[in-house]
Amino acid sequence: MRILNVEKRKKSLVAVTLDADGMQPSDLAQELPGGRFDAAGALLLDRETAAERGLKPGLDLPLSALAELVETGNLARAKNKALYLLSLRDYAKRELESRLRADFGEDAARQTVDRFAELGLLDDERFAARYAEQLLSVKRVSARQAVYLLRQKGVSPEIAEAAVQELSPDPQQQIAELIARKYAAALARGEERDRRRVCDALARKGFSYGDIQTALRAYGAQQDEFLD
Repeated sequence: MRILNVEKRKKSLVAVTLDADGMQPSDLAQELPGGRFDAAGALLLDRETAAERGLKPGLDLPLSALAELVETGNLARAKNKALYLLSLRDYAKRELESRLRADFGEDAARQTVDRFAELGLLDDERFAARYAEQLLSVKRVSARQAVYLLRQKGVSPEIAEAAVQELSPDPQQQIAELIARKYAAALARGEERDRRRVCDALARKGFSYGDIQTALRAYGAQQDEFLD
């Protein structure tokens, strides 16, 4: 397959226009799994990989060589993207793999995550411990909600439960702290609608109805004792 043109594009890409020997772009895409094409049907490749392989107009390459270029380029770009994402915040393995898969394909995403896990750059237990601490101590969600949100990040049920249980949050204390910090003014008005809104807000954080009512009664008794 002959290369007709190589043109630089944004995001460290080059667009490689091919003489596809009569193949339609859809057929070429099937022959190059993981390959990306622009609107004109040019194959988008990693710029550094293309330079290393000496891609230029007039060069003839078999489909197998193009497939290898696609795989190598996707893997290189997936690793760079993973490093960038991890520089911003921690990720669970499944969460990061999902982010990478959308742009670089399943194989590159899986290989990158596996390699980063081997290097210690990804660790679900470490991620779960840090994220659980943030959820419980900063966002003040319930233990049940924390487990749910960890699962949403791709953490296994066992690791999520263990991370939350390690912190042993007391729901009554959590609710009391939330009331003091965010809802004291609303409850001080003594209106039933304000009380319902506080209950709804606490329920959205995953606290059970029983824990909410118990905490509100304790808060009310505390306020009555203070006023007396």
